[in-house]
Amino acid sequence: MIDLDLTEPRRTSPWTPVLTALDLLRQFLLPLVVVVAFNAGDLTGSLVSAGGLIAFFTGSRVVAWLRQRWWVEDDKLRVRSGLFQIDDRTIPTDRIQRVDRNQTLASRFLGLYELKAETAGGSGSELSLRYLSETEVAAVEHWLGSTRSGEANEPDTPVREELLASAPFRDLLIGGATSNRIGALAVLVGTAFQVFDDATANTYEIVERWFPAIVEPFSSGSGAVVAGAVIVLAALIVGWIASIAATVLRFFEFRLVLSNGELRRSHGLLSRFQVSSPLHRIQAARIDQPLLRRAIGYSSVVAETAGSPGGDGGGAGVLTPISRDGPAVALVARVVGPRESEILTLQAVSRLTIRRGMIRALFALVAPTGALIYLFSSSVAWLVPAVLAFISARLYASARFRSLGYRVTDGHVVTREGVLTRRWWSVPLSKVQTVAMRRSPFQRRLGLASLSIDTAGGRAPIRIVDLPTEVAVAVCRAVISHSTASMNEDAV
Repeated sequence: MIDLDLTEPRRTSPWTPVLTALDLLRQFLLPLVVVVAFNAGDLTGSLVSAGGLIAFFTGSRVVAWLRQRWWVEDDKLRVRSGLFQIDDRTIPTDRIQRVDRNQTLASRFLGLYELKAETAGGSGSELSLRYLSETEVAAVEHWLGSTRSGEANEPDTPVREELLASAPFRDLLIGGATSNRIGALAVLVGTAFQVFDDATANTYEIVERWFPAIVEPFSSGSGAVVAGAVIVLAALIVGWIASIAATVLRFFEFRLVLSNGELRRSHGLLSRFQVSSPLHRIQAARIDQPLLRRAIGYSSVVAETAGSPGGDGGGAGVLTPISRDGPAVALVARVVGPRESEILTLQAVSRLTIRRGMIRALFALVAPTGALIYLFSSSVAWLVPAVLAFISARLYASARFRSLGYRVTDGHVVTREGVLTRRWWSVPLSKVQTVAMRRSPFQRRLGLASLSIDTAGGRAPIRIVDLPTEVAVAVCRAVISHSTASMNEDAV
């Protein structure tokens, strides 16, 4: 039993101003370094300005800490803060969708946590208390659990934990190496190099001085093209390594546990994240299979809770960052259902979607194909890009058709789509809010329709694409009959 009175207004930890100032300064670290670097001739003035900025940040955090109080009232959590404008926030426990307890590297040394609570309909964390001791966090979590179940006056119930998923170090390496972030990180690396080049203004002279044997053959003509290709390849390699490192740092020692009806996940090497969400609050689950992962039989699983703004920082929570396909499907079946066989064996959509896919692909290829045809207009070689465009469109349309699928059971709707990144959605019918049927002019000509399914937590689209119109109407009625959703027909 946790003996801590939460009904009296209390402050967060005295270390809060220092830790929050460090968090704020971290966001401005790169601009500060750039300012100091560009004002190297007046180093003293730059350091004084940086010191003044640090003092301002710390002072503002001290004032914010002094003005903040938090406490509990019956089944509500109260937080009051603000200097000139008082913000008095009241959060009923039955509206809280998930609770996060996070630790930065600095707060881990002090044994402190940031407590976040997210409610349905919120655009992010409705509550953030930085920083609390482990005893305070445990007391808040115990109070939340007891008030949710109406057992505030009963002794602690035995804790029953079931390990649902974990991520070994080897799998994290695979997850980072096969993620979709490599290209974005490569662009970031290239941008950083360009900024460095602009800041130093003598990058070429530095390279020439230290690596004279490399500069001369790559300075002009075909050598310059090769040098450009080497730089791009180097950026991709650095981006690939950075992607692996970011995945390992974020999901190190990942564990997903089901404890007394709550999903609890913990992960992180430097910053430690611990998230708790009632199982019944989950609105839908999604299996993601990027192209590289799909080729080697790996997936990731994400859950959506009510009010999620999307992304892992909101109500979308990672149930496993990387897993074999079989365990990933089993995890979805365990968390939201339906049976594994019903997730894997889906019904195909109309084959007319191949024609639609070809038309869309050919429209996208018109410009590059037209340019190639113009270049080869003086010979029969212009047929080559035209044939390649047609073959590419056909292959894409066939792959798109094979990626699409759906199934409606007595309690769930399952969808699948995506050519490069394959996505399965599993949605309990009791969580469906609306069902929209849409028909574009091209679809109406072919007698097709697409369905869009919304839940309380969904920001990503859950769609069933290119069904025969009569089948789409039947699926709508089947979904609505097992849920509280309403049907919206949008013929655009």
